[in-house]
Amino acid sequence: VANAGASMLLAAVLLSIIGRQRYIGIAVVVGISISSYVYLKKVEAISLYSSGRGYIADGDFDRGAQQLRRAIEQSPDVLPLAETYSRYIQAVALTASVRDLQAILEKARAQHPEIHRFELYQLTLQSISPNPMLRKQAIIQLGEKAKMHPIASDLSANFLKNMCLSLLQLGDIQQAIFACENALVIQPERMGILRVLGDAHVRYSEALALTERLKDAQESLLGATEAYQKSLDDTLDAQVLFSLGHVYTQRGLLDSALSTYQTGLHHYSGSAQHHRAEIHFKIGNLYMRLGDVENALGAYEASYQIQPNSMELLANMGSALRQLGRLEEAHTTYMRAADLAPNNPHLLYAIGDLLYARGNVEAATETIALAFAKGLENKTAYDSFLALLRAQGRDREADAWEKKRPSVQ
Repeated sequence: VANAGASMLLAAVLLSIIGRQRYIGIAVVVGISISSYVYLKKVEAISLYSSGRGYIADGDFDRGAQQLRRAIEQSPDVLPLAETYSRYIQAVALTASVRDLQAILEKARAQHPEIHRFELYQLTLQSISPNPMLRKQAIIQLGEKAKMHPIASDLSANFLKNMCLSLLQLGDIQQAIFACENALVIQPERMGILRVLGDAHVRYSEALALTERLKDAQESLLGATEAYQKSLDDTLDAQVLFSLGHVYTQRGLLDSALSTYQTGLHHYSGSAQHHRAEIHFKIGNLYMRLGDVENALGAYEASYQIQPNSMELLANMGSALRQLGRLEEAHTTYMRAADLAPNNPHLLYAIGDLLYARGNVEAATETIALAFAKGLENKTAYDSFLALLRAQGRDREADAWEKKRPSVQ
C-alpha cells in the first residue's frame, strides 16, 4: 500500500513537471496508476489468502472458503495455487455448499489443467456416486494413485471425511455413509472416521424405521455397532461408548449394553467423574428395562452421589422408589426434581399419579390438570384424567377438558 501511495505521489509530481507535454504526462500517470492498481490487487489477494486460512483454522469454513475463492479470482499468479485450491475445496466440503463441489471442480480444472489434484478430487467425488459401478471404478483408481503418491491418500481420505460430516448434517445420510466407508478403504488406520460412520448408520436406521423398512434399519444398526466397536478397540472414548450402548439397547441386546457400560465404569474408575455419573445413570435405565428395580435404584443412587442436580436422574429415582413401594421417599425425590424443573409436564404427571396412589385425590387431580396445561400429550393418561374428574362428580370440568381432546395425541 505504501508503494501504491508513493506511485501516486510520483505521478502527480511528474504531471506538474511535464507541464506542456500534456498527453505524454497523462500517459505516464495512467501507466503508473494501472501499475499501482495491479499491485494493490496482488496485495489484496495475499491478504484474502491469509485471512481465509485464519478463518479455516478457527473453524469458520464458510467464510474461509469465501476468502480463498476471492483470492483465487483476484490474483492467482501470486498464490501457491495448488495448495490454495486444496484448502478451498477441503473447506467447501465442510459447508452446505458441498453439493456444488462437482461444478466447482469442473470450472477449476478447465481454468487450471496443470493442477493434477483436481482429477484426484473428482475421482473422490465419483467414489460416493449413487452408481455402484462408478463408485467401484473410482475406489480402484484412487488406490492406484495412493500407491504412486502417498499424499493422494491423505488428501482423498480427508476430503471424504469432510464430505461425510457435511452430508450427514444436510440429511444426505446414505451418501455420508459412502463417504466414510470409502475414507476407511483408502486409509484404514483413520480410526476417527469410525465414530462418524457409526453416527451416520444410526441416523440412517432411524430414517429407515420411519418408512417401516425394519429389516434394513436393523442392518444399519449392525453397521453402527461394528463401527463403534472398532473405534473403541483403538481408543476408549466416552461418547463412542455411550453410542455403542445406545445401539445395543435399540437392537434389544440389553446384556451387551450393560457390559459396555460396565467396561466404561472400569475405565473411568479414578477420573472423569461426570462420565461415571452418566454411565451409572444409563446402567440404572437398563436395569429398569430388565425389571431389576433394586439394582436400578442402586445405580441411580451411585450417579446421584456424583451429580445430584439432574432432573432426569431424580425423576427416574422417584419412579424406582415408587415401584419398590417406598412412596414417601419417592414423593420427596420427585419434589427435588420439581425444584429443578417445575414446569416439566411428565414430571408433574408422575407426581400427580403418586399423590393419587397415596390417597390424596384432590391434590392429584390438580397436579395432573397442571401437567396437561403445561403440554402433556398422552391419550391413555388423558382418558384416566377425565375418568378421575367424573369420579369426583366434576362433570362440567371433565366436559371442558373433553373439548380439548383433538389436541391430545
